[in-house]
Amino acid sequence: MFKSIVSRLTAWYSATLLAVVVVVAGSLYFSLTKILDAEGNAFLRDRIEAVTFILNGADQPLQRLRRRVESEWPVRLHDRTYIKVVDADGTVLASSPQIPPEVESGVLSKVVARNERLAQSSGTRFELTGGRSYLAMVKNVETANKAIRRVTVYAALDLSAENDILARYRMSFFVILGVSLLVVVVFGHRFASLSFVPVRELIDATNKITGTTIKEKVETENLPQELVPLATTINHMAGRLGDSLERLSRFSSDIAHELRTPINNVRGEVEVALLVERGAEEYREVLSSVLEEFTRISAMIDSMLFLARTESPVANMRREKFNLAAEVSNILDYYGASAAEEGISITADLHPSVELVGEKTLFQRAVTNVVSNAINYTKRGGAIKVSTRTEETAVVLSVEDNGAGIPKSDIPNIFDRFYRGDASRSATKLGGFGLGLTIVKSVMGLYNGEVAIESQEGRGTKVSLKFPL
Repeated sequence: MFKSIVSRLTAWYSATLLAVVVVVAGSLYFSLTKILDAEGNAFLRDRIEAVTFILNGADQPLQRLRRRVESEWPVRLHDRTYIKVVDADGTVLASSPQIPPEVESGVLSKVVARNERLAQSSGTRFELTGGRSYLAMVKNVETANKAIRRVTVYAALDLSAENDILARYRMSFFVILGVSLLVVVVFGHRFASLSFVPVRELIDATNKITGTTIKEKVETENLPQELVPLATTINHMAGRLGDSLERLSRFSSDIAHELRTPINNVRGEVEVALLVERGAEEYREVLSSVLEEFTRISAMIDSMLFLARTESPVANMRREKFNLAAEVSNILDYYGASAAEEGISITADLHPSVELVGEKTLFQRAVTNVVSNAINYTKRGGAIKVSTRTEETAVVLSVEDNGAGIPKSDIPNIFDRFYRGDASRSATKLGGFGLGLTIVKSVMGLYNGEVAIESQEGRGTKVSLKFPL
């Protein structure tokens, strides 16, 4: 049952109430016992003081003492005091009538004078068989009466009434405790359940989020303060999922469009070839064209598979150390011939001692895409500059050209899959698919690096790859 938070809260409410009630009731009980003890001691001291006052009187003190002790005090309502006055010879000068035998033998005969001074005297408690309790006090009194110089006053108080009060208090305490626990369990469970109504409402609102309603937000205005961060997190998560679904939908549409064109080309050429009988050379040309389209489709699929690998949440790089300048030089040597055919010059200014740690093939793929884009969008007679600069914790590889540049409106979308801007820029020399910069961004993500583009239309583009050292 304690797997339920409501049950746990109810248990905590009950335990807290039990602890509070026990502490408060225990404190009150302790205070009550102290008050009753203090009143009992004060009552006995008052009686002993009254005896002392009578014996110090000049007008027939013994007669007055006996009348008070034996006649007046016993007839008072609720008087539960027993007094016995004994002189130095052991003669009983005055005694309360009908002193119970257990008091005579078990209390008055055993009590000892622990305190001689009245202000400091405190009675002794006796628990007798049968469950009765007595508070007894004894005091030696020096009188002004020459006939009676010294007497001993014994006093005992029946504590039955006090014990009854404490017993009723204990009974009331257990009744109140039981009723309180019952009430707190019932109402505590109810209040805890009501406290979780906003949680259930939040769950219902979250369950309503689907692929078609993922852009809808969970309302946070009326939520408790503790649930606002959770609702905000759900909204942010839904927003990210919505963006991912939107990109996936756009990607599916783009890939369908990209694949449809070469597939339709292949289909059209094959259908035309099958309409009439043709010679071997014509069939060879058709097959060559079909092979070219299939090569294009295969390259596109390879790029998409590469993206799927780099963007996977569990993607891992092989860790190896390699020289940045050496790898970039190899890539520039590879593209040098094609650039020279287009009349494009490539210069390099590379820091020779910079070494990176990561997967070399990923690095090569990213730099290759940037360099090939630069060649692709640079006109004959243009120039490309590849350089590196080191920062405190990173190295920046820059590829700068003076080609066509990128319109400002296209820059925010330049890393999207299959995005290739306007038609004039899409007619590239090397027939790309619009995945090159998407791959570059994914690779830089694996390297925990950054990619930045600066471009002016008609003046050129600069792509900067920042690799942490």
